[in-house]
Amino acid sequence: MAQPMSFFKRNQFGTVTMAKVDAVNTSTVNYAIDHDRDTQWTTVGYGTNTSTIFSVELPTATVISQIFLQNHNLKQFRIFYNSVTANTFTPAITKTTNSDASNYFSFASITVNSIQVQVDLAMTADTEKRIGELYIGDVMLSFERNPSAANYKPLTAKQKVIHRMPNGGVTMFIVDQKYKGEISWKHLTASFTSQLQNIYDTGTTFYFMPFLTSTTWNGDAYEVAWTNDFDFRFSDNNKVSGMGGKIIIEEIA
Repeated sequence: MAQPMSFFKRNQFGTVTMAKVDAVNTSTVNYAIDHDRDTQWTTVGYGTNTSTIFSVELPTATVISQIFLQNHNLKQFRIFYNSVTANTFTPAITKTTNSDASNYFSFASITVNSIQVQVDLAMTADTEKRIGELYIGDVMLSFERNPSAANYKPLTAKQKVIHRMPNGGVTMFIVDQKYKGEISWKHLTASFTSQLQNIYDTGTTFYFMPFLTSTTWNGDAYEVAWTNDFDFRFSDNNKVSGMGGKIIIEEIA
């Protein structure tokens, strides 16, 4: 059975000032939380087997149960909480293979004050370590039922500038591209519909995880805003049939 699609709370690692890294590594810390996995936090002077620590100090004790790293080049790393090596997660968060450029980890909820990522080896020898995005947080809502293939419509929307030339041709410049998705259901329970209503009412951004698995994960995770109206109503015009409606979510800047 497929794992349920989920909404995650906003990243608890939210500002550069939370990061404690070696002085030579500080200039690119923002790239680990800038919503662009193609820009990467990069070490300086750690191109061999020298380990370094990327520590995130949270402003208050915080409950978390999810961590992911997107677009990294790490062959070996370990993640701890509240100090390096002193506290390990259950199950332990480690990577010692050369296969995945993005990794997702789910564990029992725990209250932490800080997270430490000990980066040991890059995939290629004598290469600086890199991380595109680092998420630390918790589940907001797991879907009671994944939408059918026909009712989940992901789209990569390109922001582009098009110039129409005198000869009828065009030139196009791609400024950026962002995720956009449509999710629709019929026959939802009143409880799940109420949970969706609560998320809509907050008006805050959240992360969408469409296909999460801690074994093989393709790196899909997007901080999004819910951009359409809340339009859920009784399916088939019948109260006992449950609720139906559509969500449009769009990746933030």
